[in-house]
Amino acid sequence: MGRSEKFDSELSRTLARDDIETLRRLVACYHSRNIEAADYNIVVESAQNDPELALAISVLASAEYDDAEFLAFVAAGPMEELLQTNNKKMVERIVREARKFARFRWMLSGVWLHAIHKENADPIRSAVGGISLDRDPLPPRPSA
Repeated sequence: MGRSEKFDSELSRTLARDDIETLRRLVACYHSRNIEAADYNIVVESAQNDPELALAISVLASAEYDDAEFLAFVAAGPMEELLQTNNKKMVERIVREARKFARFRWMLSGVWLHAIHKENADPIRSAVGGISLDRDPLPPRPSA
């Protein structure tokens, strides 16, 4: 997959990755919460080491898992850590995905706004709207 390819969503971009099966394995390991596994640590460190990977993991988890507690865990983990840096292009991509897919928006509502970079709080608050993973049901899975 070339970097210049255009995708209509981060989900489409993620599903087109050459390493999609590796991503699925990483997400499955994170879901298992096997903190001893090397794959688990790759996910934990992904926002700092490879923001593209962290976003792909988050998008894939929101699209393929129906475990609301796990999706809240992803929001508080890779998503929140991604948003701790002031990367405007990444924030724009996250906001676009949230506007496109209710499930991703629902998961994003689990990010604690006080824990992210102050420049990111308003765009994320706006993208989430009034949705709350503590109050609202998990939306259906998206289709890419």
